[in-house]
Amino acid sequence: MVFGLFELPPIWHEDRAFSGQVLFVHSLVGLAIAGLLAAHIGAALHHHFVRRDGILMRMVGGAITRP
Repeated sequence: MVFGLFELPPIWHEDRAFSGQVLFVHSLVGLAIAGLLAAHIGAALHHHFVRRDGILMRMVGGAITRP
């Protein structure tokens, strides 16, 4: 049903086994994206708090001068 107004015909036959495989791959891709996001945030925080090289501030948009 689309917004409770009409029903679209199926575009593919129902296949539970294939659906399970697609769901598994979909969840793996989602976990990989979440892992990359966490690694990127961690690297940005590492540059800001450990290396103190101003990379995070440049990414935020403010150009800072090094002391």
